[in-house]
Amino acid sequence: MGCSAVSQRLFSTLAEWLSAESVVLASVLATRGASPRHGGAQMLITASRIAGSVGGGRLELHTIAAARELLGTARQSEAVAIDLTGREVGDSIHLSSVALPKNTTVRTHEKDLTIATIAAPSGLRSEEAAAASAEPAAAAEPAKK
Repeated sequence: MGCSAVSQRLFSTLAEWLSAESVVLASVLATRGASPRHGGAQMLITASRIAGSVGGGRLELHTIAAARELLGTARQSEAVAIDLTGREVGDSIHLSSVALPKNTTVRTHEKDLTIATIAAPSGLRSEEAAAASAEPAAAAEPAKK
């Protein structure tokens, strides 16, 4: 399943903003009944900018305020190294398997958040697909004597 155009724009904005300042990514995890946005809606918040929406109204105002409070108390980012030894394409990396810096606080509603899934580079996937489609054609040809 690929990213929607909205997600691609949001993540392009995230990459741009992260080069200059700290950013909070707020996500709607699930909804019940009538709601202005559905699960998966996302919003970026910095000290002075926002992009996207999690639904508007009081919920969004509360989300922005909480994000800016978090940004105000956040310390300088630290690098987190993730060892990929023995991992294969398709493997997922969960928060519980990552050694976080001391005094790091994680705020998430998910029990064991998936933070990355290993994917093959698109060029490699194209090569593998071409090779796989060529194998049945070669097997279907009768052997010549």
